[in-house]
Amino acid sequence: MRGGGERWRIPSEGRVLTKLFVLPSCFRRQANHDRPVPSEPIITTGEILRIYRERAFEVSLPNGKKVIGHPAKALAEKSGRLVPGARVRLEMTPFDFEKARIAGIVPTS
Repeated sequence: MRGGGERWRIPSEGRVLTKLFVLPSCFRRQANHDRPVPSEPIITTGEILRIYRERAFEVSLPNGKKVIGHPAKALAEKSGRLVPGARVRLEMTPFDFEKARIAGIVPTS
């Protein structure tokens, strides 16, 4: 594409037409400085209630809410310690309270 648009050839006349696309301002890419700054994760603890599959767990928060927890890659070798009843440290984004990242295992005292 030359000239910023699509090019079509009209077979009967041998002419080339160019169609320019102008996006409305709501679809144009904004500069990075216009985007909101990502906030820090919410760090809390929870207890594993159920194992859904190898990398998905149902975790209960201290306030009673249940979330889906996914372990961090650093916990891959410790996956045997992620059993129901285990206390874990969670990181949650303030934008989605339905899922959490399991960042570590809380040592039992």
